[in-house]
Amino acid sequence: GRDLRDDPSFDMNLELSKRLEGKDGGRKGVGGTATGSGQDPSRVLRGGRPYETETSAQNYMAKTLELEKQLLEMSIEKNMLESELAKLPNTSGRTINERQRKTYVEQRVQELAQNMTGARRQLKNQ
Repeated sequence: GRDLRDDPSFDMNLELSKRLEGKDGGRKGVGGTATGSGQDPSRVLRGGRPYETETSAQNYMAKTLELEKQLLEMSIEKNMLESELAKLPNTSGRTINERQRKTYVEQRVQELAQNMTGARRQLKNQ
């Protein structure tokens, strides 16, 4: 037979399996071991869900990767804005532009924090 490790989707399925194991309390299929008691290996890789298709597993991974990418981008932007905010004077600023920029940066940092919380919640509940 064909070795599963030669299949390009094996790494993705293995990663998915690891994530699912963490989500369901460390359970590894019905048999309690990585391979189960003579179970179909593809069923174990799907976290023991017999009706999940390869497409739904790929959709899950794509959605997870997209959420992680968004979270990373928001985190980078938030860090840059917080750095800029730290450099701005504690007072309101000398010019209207400085005051407007400081207000914008503060609002954007709050918005990013809320969006990041929502993205983390989606990742956790996925």
